[in-house]
Amino acid sequence: MPTLTSSSVDVRVFVYREGLLSAAGHDLELRAGAVTVELEPDVAAYRFHLARILLALEELKLALPHLEKALELNPTHAPTYVIWSVVLQQLGEMETAENLLRQGLKVLTDNADLLNQLSAVLAARGEGYAVSVRAPQ
Repeated sequence: MPTLTSSSVDVRVFVYREGLLSAAGHDLELRAGAVTVELEPDVAAYRFHLARILLALEELKLALPHLEKALELNPTHAPTYVIWSVVLQQLGEMETAENLLRQGLKVLTDNADLLNQLSAVLAARGEGYAVSVRAPQ
């Protein structure tokens, strides 16, 4: 299999083609995702995708800057808040995860995914499922 580099064919095809990556495993997906971000660092979707790959590989700290940049580029993408909070939870940073989700709810008021994730974070902190239907003001 050829090595993927910036001079290779458009690697975005490799990253998003259905079936290819699941068959090839995370190694190809990681390399393709990294090259894609290198080629187009200001595309939030590419940053998010690379962070998810890193999460799957349990490279949590490496995922953080990509999630931060993805959210900076697209502050209305609820899945970025959710995945970032999962990474923070796994790193034991529960309060930071909670604060991130509350920040997201200020932007995406009443988003069900953010509310559910906030409930999970609060439950993990021993605070039950006490999340209001309305986002905090």
